[in-house]
Parts: sequence; C-alpha cells; structure tokens
Amino acid sequence: MENIEYSGYWWLPLKEDEKIAGKPEKKIHGTLTFTNDEGIKLRLKGSFTGELEHLIPIILGFADRKIITLCRSLNCFSTISSSGFSSQEYISDLALIGRHFTSNPDKIFFHKAKVQYSYLSDWADLPRIREEPKLPYQDKEEELRFIYTCPETIEGTTKDGKFSLDYSYSNKSFVNIDFKQFASFIIQPKNEKLSLKDFHSKFIHPLNNFLTFATDRANSITKLEVDSYDVDVNVDIENTHYKKEQFPIEAIYNTYYPDRKEQGRLLYKHEIIFSISDIDNLPSTLERWFDSWEKLASIFNLFFSIWYKPDMYLNNKFLNLVQVVESYHRRRIETNEEKNYSLQEREESYHCCLIKKNKKKDPYLRDRLEALLKFELILDVTNELIQDKDSFLTKVVHTRNYLTHYRESLKEKAAKGKYLYCLTELLSFILQACFLTEELGFTSDKCYQLLNRNLRYQYTLDRVRKKNCFDCPKENL
Repeated sequence: MENIEYSGYWWLPLKEDEKIAGKPEKKIHGTLTFTNDEGIKLRLKGSFTGELEHLIPIILGFADRKIITLCRSLNCFSTISSSGFSSQEYISDLALIGRHFTSNPDKIFFHKAKVQYSYLSDWADLPRIREEPKLPYQDKEEELRFIYTCPETIEGTTKDGKFSLDYSYSNKSFVNIDFKQFASFIIQPKNEKLSLKDFHSKFIHPLNNFLTFATDRANSITKLEVDSYDVDVNVDIENTHYKKEQFPIEAIYNTYYPDRKEQGRLLYKHEIIFSISDIDNLPSTLERWFDSWEKLASIFNLFFSIWYKPDMYLNNKFLNLVQVVESYHRRRIETNEEKNYSLQEREESYHCCLIKKNKKKDPYLRDRLEALLKFELILDVTNELIQDKDSFLTKVVHTRNYLTHYRESLKEKAAKGKYLYCLTELLSFILQACFLTEELGFTSDKCYQLLNRNLRYQYTLDRVRKKNCFDCPKENL
C-alpha cells in the first residue's frame, strides 16, 4: 500500500449522553502517516487522555480534505514539553478513508471490496498500447495517435460469492500523457456483508497467495477499496458537505509483505509460473483454489511464508518445505479416503502406495516424499528434476534430521551451502507441481510445459544436470 501523510483535526466520537447534553467534540490537530514498515501512526499536538497504553476503539478525523476513521488505536507515547504542552502518539490497526464510523470496529461491515495487488497487472496480461505512424501535415505539425483497447471484465461465481477481474485506466494529466492501466479483483461475498477481518481471511489473503504462486513473486496489496451500507455520521466540516455514497472507502493497514522493487516494467512470461492466458476458465480455477484453501490454509500459509520473508535463513526455508511435504501428504490421504474410492482407484492412487507398503499407522518423511515423487500427474517433472530418487530421499531425510535434532553423526551426511539451496528449490518445485495439478486442475502436460517455461525452474534444472546435488563428495557438503 502507498505511503500517506495527512494533517488535520482529530476527535473522539461523543457518547449518547454527551450528544444529548450538546457537548462539542474536542478537536486536536495532528498528523497521520502510514508506511508499510512503521504502520499507521497518529501524532497529536495535544492529548485525548493522559493514560499510557490506552486503547481507543475509534478516532475520527478530517485531514487534507479527507474523512478518516482510525480503528483500534493504542496510545504508545505521551510527552509534556518544557512549555507545558502535551503530545500523544497513537498506533492504529486500520484506517478507513472516505467515511466516518462510530460503532465498534468489529461491527463495521462491508458488502463489496475492490483490491489491487503488486503483480496482478503482470498476471492479468494487460494489453499493449500501440502507437500509430506519425502523420505529417502541410504546416509541418505532426499528430500522434495511440490505440488502446480495454479488455472486457471477466466475471464468475463461486460458492462463496461473485468475483470479477476488472481492467481500468486513468489519465490524470491534460497537458502530458500520463496514461496508466491496471487490473483489480472485485469481490462480492455470498453473505451480504462481512467485517474487513473476514474479507481479508476469506478472500483477500487467499487471492494474495494465489497470485504469489502464479507469478512466482511475493505479492502485496497495493490498494483496497470497500463499500458499506452503514450510515453513521453525516459530515459537514468547514462548510463542505460530503455525501458518503459518492466516495469509495479506502482501507489501509499493515500487510507485512515486501514491496515490489521493479515498478517500471511488467514481468515476462518466463519469469512467472502461469498467467491468466494459461487458464481455460478463471471462475472454475478460482473456485478450485478457494476449495483447496478451506482444507489446506495452514499448509499454504507455511509454504508461501518463504516468499513473504526473503530474509529467512536457508535452513528455515528447507525445514518449512519439509513440513509442508509431510502435512500436505497427510491431509491429502485423509481427503482421498473420504472420497470412498473403489479398490482399483485406491490401488492407482499415489497416496495408497504408502498404505499398501507400510503397516505402521503414520508413515515416515521418506515414505511421504517418495509417494509424492510417484504422483503420476507430476512424473514428468520429478523424473526430469531428480535422476537419482534414492539419493534425493536420503539426503532430504538426513538434512531434516540434522537440522532438527543436530545429531553429530548426521553432520557429514546433511546438505549445506549451495547443495542445501538446490535441495530446497527441488522441494519447492515438487510442491508447486502438486499444486498446479491436484489443486488447480492443470493437466500433467500443461504442468510440465508451464514449469519448463519458468526461468527459476530452468536454472535449477541446469544445476541438476551439471552436478548431482545429492551424491556429492564429503568435502563439498
């Protein structure tokens, strides 16, 4: 989300008895700032209360001609200057720009959301703007013509609500050409209205992970607008009347995701896993993703944490992926058992090789990983990436056991350095292949095609072909 800084006046909503008594609001001048590193901060040139660490549910403001509601604000700092003036600083969870609300933050509901992500435009295949040849005239002036065709909105319905991928553009300058196009997801839940917390957990966050998976980049929310039927406060400040229905409500909060560094260009096809043009039916694909999210949310969150925390230690990335392998396989066994497959279908299922092979109740890591490698829909990928499966399985198990238990006997057997990095990349692509086929419904051939197009996959494959990452000399570990 973009950084903001607004200066104006702030006050607390009056209680019912104060309204009846005609008590005026106590307005204090202050400045509101937001950065993704520091979050939402309100610095007052005065104070609402003298108590430290005092939680205020709602703070209302009018700053730089914007109507603002701050929710769940904690007083974290208070000082008194030598001249006797006090000041306070509040940190808020949420800023709603465009509407005043006075009810409890947990009872503020919305019926629609429009969200943009850092790499959504790359994934949505924005059309190119074409420039026509220059046309010379007799007076030696030239006319420049640009052609832009806005794609049609893609709409779909899932069991949880309506989704649409909306393409828009803006040109704020009448002197210079400042044309920008962008894509947004518009979400209308089946339940008429939800709190922003529910909107985030049920729709916005899963879509964020979907785009992170698709673009092979950590996505973050760049802009979020919500619509609300609630009518709490009529605003009439400085002789300017703002009608709430005319302005969208922009929601700002700390996402804790890394910002996109390359703002000036779109990603190329070989930099991502798949784009919208690789999907036959977007509503169907999204419905499959949300169905999977309901069952595997904790697994997906663990998997994508690697993208959202680029400074995570390599040891932790590896251990996270190993845990995802175990959890993903365990959950899929339970899912397949619930489907009541016939005996023949169970024999053909890649999960059931464990049930047949192992009499123990809970298979070991090696067994689970071996079963994933035998998954028929990703065989082309695993056969290409892992030429010696036994060495791969042994190296993963030894490395996991060493990093988890730090047994001295396993120190020389565990992967380290660039070999640990290679092992981590291989586990990542095995899981991504499973997600493409099992969760999103891509065919085996399409999965193989998409991964082989990806630059990171090609780099990993090249390293595997040049030097075996698992059966290397002891001095290289």
